[in-house]
Formats: sequence, structure tokens, C-alpha cells
Amino acid sequence: MIVLKCAALSGSAAFPSELIEGLPVPERRYDIANGEITLDGYAESVLHHDMLTLLSMPDGLYRPMTPSEQNARTQAARLASTVEEVAPVTPAKKQVGG
Repeated sequence: MIVLKCAALSGSAAFPSELIEGLPVPERRYDIANGEITLDGYAESVLHHDMLTLLSMPDGLYRPMTPSEQNARTQAARLASTVEEVAPVTPAKKQVGG
């Protein structure tokens, strides 16, 4: 999986079917969400090819994540996967009499 930052907040990037390293590769489509595009679901050679194609686009439409952006993304994913168990609190019964 490769994640790049994108100037657009949403949308998608599509690639035609083509030969990559001599192997036929089908059409590919990657969604853009929250200013990020995640390249995933294909062989590393295909993802690397698609990443280089996106990074070579004019006007800096796509760029690699900075180390601080990578750290923030990793931290957010870690927090999202953490589940906190909360046990129900049962009120103490009042004793009657004495």
C-alpha cells in the first residue's frame, strides 16, 4: 500500500489497462478521500509504476507524505484500532434497617 497526498480533497485517479514490466495489467482506479490517495490491491511493481506516474503530474497535484504526516496518520490509525472496554457500574444497594 502506498499513500500520497493530493491537492484535491476527493475524486479518483484512473489508469488504463497496459503492460507493466512486460505483464498485462487491467484498468485501475484509486479513490481520493480527505486529500489522500491510497494505491493498493495490485502487485508492488504496478503500485510503484502508478505512484511514479502520479508524482510526475504537473503542478504538484500529488506528493509524498512528509514524515510528520506519516506519523500523524499512523497515530490516528493506531487510536482508531484501540478498543477500550468499559464495565457497567452497578449502583450499591442501600441496606434497609440496621
